[in-house]
Amino acid sequence: MQALDLEAGDGVGLRFNELAGQSPGQVLLALRMRHACQLLKAGNTVEQVGAQAGYQSVAAFTRAFAKAVGVQPGAYRKQHEGRVG
Repeated sequence: MQALDLEAGDGVGLRFNELAGQSPGQVLLALRMRHACQLLKAGNTVEQVGAQAGYQSVAAFTRAFAKAVGVQPGAYRKQHEGRVG
């Protein structure tokens, strides 16, 4: 079975944008960041969360998280200590 490329020029990505209001990549990033926030609130380390969210390095995760959420993941974790959900 061939993998579906949602960013390809075959119209699937365009149709996805029309239906979701965002590109497939934007939706994936939002899901990864939501998952990362939940893991940080649960007390996981930044290193653990980056790996569990699918990032190859802590630096890449930290950059992506800060850009998407507006704060560094360590600061987010401290702000939300003990809050799960």
